[in-house]
Amino acid sequence: MQKQSCASCGYPRPKMRRFQWALKALGRRTQGTGRQRYLKVVQRKARSGFLTGKTTTTKKMGADKMEE
Repeated sequence: MQKQSCASCGYPRPKMRRFQWALKALGRRTQGTGRQRYLKVVQRKARSGFLTGKTTTTKKMGADKMEE
């Protein structure tokens, strides 16, 4: 029988296995390397200032030129 923990992530330990001397390995599995299912939404909301419950007006290209 081999050891019963993952050499890469340390599973089944509750915390991920990480060391400061392995900076390249940290970058491979840090935040922003996956799908970012939720973070993509949060980043988009942050750009608009977290507008919640407000109606927004959209600027249409050329709408001001049509009035002239």
